[in-house]
Order: sequence, then structure tokens, then C-alpha cells
Amino acid sequence: ISPRLGAIYQPNENMSIFANRAEGFNPQSLSSQPDVGEIFDPETSIQHEVGIKNIWLDGSITTTLATYHIVKEDVTVANPNFIEGTDGPAQIQIGEVTSKGIEIDVVGDITEHWTGMINYSYNDAKITGGNPDDIRNAIGDEFANAPDHTLGMWTRYELPSLNSSFAVGFDFVDDRISLDGQKVKSYTTWDASWQTQIDDFHVQLNLKNIFDKE
Repeated sequence: ISPRLGAIYQPNENMSIFANRAEGFNPQSLSSQPDVGEIFDPETSIQHEVGIKNIWLDGSITTTLATYHIVKEDVTVANPNFIEGTDGPAQIQIGEVTSKGIEIDVVGDITEHWTGMINYSYNDAKITGGNPDDIRNAIGDEFANAPDHTLGMWTRYELPSLNSSFAVGFDFVDDRISLDGQKVKSYTTWDASWQTQIDDFHVQLNLKNIFDKE
């Protein structure tokens, strides 16, 4: 049983205030189960979220601001001390991970044929329970591979005379800590696309990671 409860309140036609609570239940995949010993417990979670959505300039711009608090238990991660060919488990359950943060989204029409979107999120993910011997200083430490800040922007321009549109955008990912405790540098990747309609056919060309960022 995974209950979910939500509510929305509209103080006026351009504003919505929302809140929700959800519980999650996710059985571990067969591939992640250990070859020996006890099988892993399912991953469970509880999420609380509140936010506000506004419409501006007669519907041309929509903004959403939300804050959340998520607790996951029995999280499975790769074992940093695993050695190929030994009896040690390739994956372990570290216990409890708590994530809390904010999300901001802005979507709007810049002109009749030009639209844009910006999204930002701050996520503070900490290991808050479990502390197995395989991961040192787990309690209170950051959860591996979880960046604190991410930022994205995407914009599209339509060319009605050519029945086409062009789009370009970027994704920024803040630095983070890897499973073995190393600092992974931040990076920004750029993508672009072109699409058109030819009779009954929709043609689209996507360019991923234009500047070949590693």
C-alpha cells in the first residue's frame, strides 16, 4: 500500500498553492540482489512537498516554486570496497538517505514565435541512517553522486514560413562527491534541435553535447 494525499488551494485565478504527501515502495531488482547472504529489503520512501504556481501577463509566463523533503530507507548503492573475484557483495544497503531542497521553474512566451524555459533546483542529500562499516563517516555525509545545484535553460524559435523551428539549451550540474570520496567537477552541456513538418512526416534533428564536454 502506497498512499498519496494532495490538495490545491486557489486564492485567485492566477495563483495555486499546493501540498502533497506520498509514500513509495520499490522492490530491489533481481540483478542487484547479493549472490550470498540475506536478500535486500525493498526501498521505501516518504515525500512531503509544498509549492506555489503563478500565471503572469495574461498567461504568457508561468512560474512554479516548490520545496520538498524526501526520506528513503534501505537504499542500495555500489560497494566501494568490492573486489572482482571475491565473495564480498558488489552492492550494499546503506540505510537512510534524506533529500531536501527547492525547485524553481519559469516557462513563458517571449514573443509570438519565441518561447523559453528556465529551471533551477537545490538538493541537499545526506546519509542520515545506517552507517555500515563499508562506508566510513556515513552518518551526516553527502550522498554520493548527488549535486547540490542544477540549472537548465531551453529556448525555441518557430519559423512559420518554413514550417520549422530551432531550439537550443544547456544543463549545468554542480560538483559532487563520487562513491570513493573524490570530488567530481561541475560541468555544462549544450544541446540543440531542428524540426520541420513535411506533408505527413515530422522530421527532427537532435545535436547532443555540442561542445563534447566530458
